[in-house]
Amino acid sequence: MSEHTPRNDAEAVALRFAAAMGNDTDAMFRLLADDFVRYGEQTGWQPMSRSMYLRMTENFLVPFPDVEWDVLEVLSDGRRVVLHLIESGTFLEPWVVGDSILEPTGGRYTIRGALFLTVERGQIQEYTYIHDGSFAQTIGAMMTGEFTAAYLEFLAGLS
Repeated sequence: MSEHTPRNDAEAVALRFAAAMGNDTDAMFRLLADDFVRYGEQTGWQPMSRSMYLRMTENFLVPFPDVEWDVLEVLSDGRRVVLHLIESGTFLEPWVVGDSILEPTGGRYTIRGALFLTVERGQIQEYTYIHDGSFAQTIGAMMTGEFTAAYLEFLAGLS
């Protein structure tokens, strides 16, 4: 991961969160406020609660145990922080969602994205993750209609 010196407390929290991705989920989850909300394309931009996010992340880190976020740039204004990052991971273990299983390929994905965070009292209140389509182009080609449906059902069941 690239080294960045935080200019304020909000940046320090955001950078600790990014550093913990895939390396220390306990530390990562401790940085999320109880009323944390995540927005992203996986849920059609509908809010995802902290408990939903934990379940989604835990499910994703099994098949992609080496996921990491390499922070390229940090911008902030008060409690708002933007991380320009590259996410990457290797498909090393079976991805199980309900009764559907996607077998690992050993293939690596790399996506470029931006994470827009709001930090209050040392915790992340919300974030929005916007990224390119590289994951879908790399891994999505292997995803069967059955697995995709199971994953969407899994995400819907998190609410």
